[in-house]
Amino acid sequence: MIARRISFVTIKLTTAADRIRQGSPDETLPTVEGRDELAQLSRSLHHMVNMLQIQRQNLLLTNQQLQDELQLREQAEHTIGEQAALLDIATDAIFVRDLDNRILYWNQGAQRTYGWSAAEACGQNAITFLN
Repeated sequence: MIARRISFVTIKLTTAADRIRQGSPDETLPTVEGRDELAQLSRSLHHMVNMLQIQRQNLLLTNQQLQDELQLREQAEHTIGEQAALLDIATDAIFVRDLDNRILYWNQGAQRTYGWSAAEACGQNAITFLN
């Protein structure tokens, strides 16, 4: 009788552990009551499954946050691209520089006015480049 109980519980625990290992984090583990080794194993596996479920939920949440951030970034890049296209059709010379006076953007109007392409101007120090 005891050997049958041990075999039955061991098979159930092993089967559940294998399913968890194969990617089924919501697998239901059999609960074994008592103070023997099988009960301790059962409690340990339950704890492990709970920790895996918490980690899985955290990963799903983080993944969703990253997808949301990526979507916002793509929308911002699209908007910036549209704005840059508008700057390029302007007839005025328009360029953008950073706080170190490095040229970051050079439109076609600036190319016509100064004679340098965007590839030549971008990255240059605006003060020395335009003097």
